[in-house]
Amino acid sequence: MPRFAANINWMFNEFELLERFEQAAGAGFKGVEILRPYEHTKEEIARGFRRHNLTAVLFNVAPGVGAVPGREDEFRTGLIRALEYAEAADCGQLHCVAGRTADPKAESTFIANLKWASREVESSGVRLLLEPLNTQDNPGYFLTHSTQARRIIEAVDRDNVFLQYDIYHMQIMEGYLAETIQANL
Repeated sequence: MPRFAANINWMFNEFELLERFEQAAGAGFKGVEILRPYEHTKEEIARGFRRHNLTAVLFNVAPGVGAVPGREDEFRTGLIRALEYAEAADCGQLHCVAGRTADPKAESTFIANLKWASREVESSGVRLLLEPLNTQDNPGYFLTHSTQARRIIEAVDRDNVFLQYDIYHMQIMEGYLAETIQANL
């Protein structure tokens, strides 16, 4: 049976972020994803989950520069901060945002950053996710196909790095979903 999580950066926008936990719970959601929890303290975010008996499903690593050469220090700082938020809210997954770049060194940069990140989060049990995004909504984004993500995951070769397969993005980029989902199993 599918389980759905509310992305409260996209949903319930008529409310302030900290009020959206209550809205998500009231709508029947058990899990919540927050792309950018960083405008509030990690304690405030964790309290929102606890107060409304919600599971923290996913946070994004910000800034989104995982594959951008020359911005490795920003990625590392962002990962450490995201991990602190994840630990406070008992969130088990971090999306390592690749970022916008056409630099020929992007893939090797992303792999190196992910190898470092996978070691950094290893003791916490947090899973790192790679999500290909479509080029219509995200022009210039580096990671755009599931096969590209799988290649990077295989190159990182760690047990805590996974594909976040977003049907919306992949339908736009790869078309016939039954085939692409089967190919990624």
